[in-house]
Amino acid sequence: MTTVELCVCKKLECPSLVAPVCGSDTSTYSNECELEKAQCNTQRRIKVQRKGPCCKYSLTCDHKTSCLWKLIMCELSHTE
Repeated sequence: MTTVELCVCKKLECPSLVAPVCGSDTSTYSNECELEKAQCNTQRRIKVQRKGPCCKYSLTCDHKTSCLWKLIMCELSHTE
């Protein structure tokens, strides 16, 4: 018999503090509390990758000799 364990989410009220963090799921959360709430609600491990919003970059290469990373977008906030 296989037992599957699930985390039970506490009723978590997050402060309205805006201190963005980038999660390992590449989503930007308005603060660490919102990230922890999303982690519980999705039953997936989400770690703080860095403080600040997640940014998306594109890589452009010229004739395979030189490449340049270009910032294309930074998310501002994400709440679950």
